[in-house]
Amino acid sequence: MVLFKRRAVQRALEELARDRTADQIADVLQEQGIRGWSTPSYCPIAMYLKKVTGVKALSVFPKDVRDGWKPIVMPISARLFVQEFDGGNYPTLEVHGTARYKIFHGVDL
Repeated sequence: MVLFKRRAVQRALEELARDRTADQIADVLQEQGIRGWSTPSYCPIAMYLKKVTGVKALSVFPKDVRDGWKPIVMPISARLFVQEFDGGNYPTLEVHGTARYKIFHGVDL
């Protein structure tokens, strides 16, 4: 089961980044309503991967994705997206205030 989840995450990550720049990745996330904040478990790429794979516990770091498995190396464009997002360059993808609470706790306020 873990191998299946790992492959699903790897495929989803590759599909997101395939032939796209960091800005184009941001556009895809925006179009799909994916947002997050600058932490490994809640950045927009982590939120996207959780949504499309159903894997709930994973973390996105500047160079890879992890959840107890051998790290999955991120494509260059995804790495650049993470750097740009963490640098504040995609403010429309950022979640603030009570919206973070709702996402973190899975509740409606």
